[in-house]
Amino acid sequence: MKLQRVERLPKDRFLVPLRKADEATRTMRECLATRRFNSAGTEAIQAVISSCDALTIFHLGLRSTGQSHLDVLQLLGGIPLEGIGPLRRQAGSVLELKSHVQYEVRVVEEAVARKMVLQAERVYDWTVKHTGP
Repeated sequence: MKLQRVERLPKDRFLVPLRKADEATRTMRECLATRRFNSAGTEAIQAVISSCDALTIFHLGLRSTGQSHLDVLQLLGGIPLEGIGPLRRQAGSVLELKSHVQYEVRVVEEAVARKMVLQAERVYDWTVKHTGP
């Protein structure tokens, strides 16, 4: 799969999506705690998207601007860090549910929301650890 589009950014710009990831992570936790599973799923997706942007900007000076949010997984593969493979799988698992959560006419079940939140937390925590803010 060829990456369709990327944007070059100065590496110090990683802080913007990292702040967004932090906010989405806090919100998804609140939503899960108050049993708002649809919102928890939506915020988990946003936390992963922003975390991935922070990582790719920090390490590569690039951000995926492709039509599919899954395009970022290819960029992540270019980051030469141990543990990037499991991180890509965690991120991919959440991003693959984007259509289900945001566009389909059905609700996000508790078990799905809990799994998404757990995976998004792992992606966010790994991002914080490997961007060194």
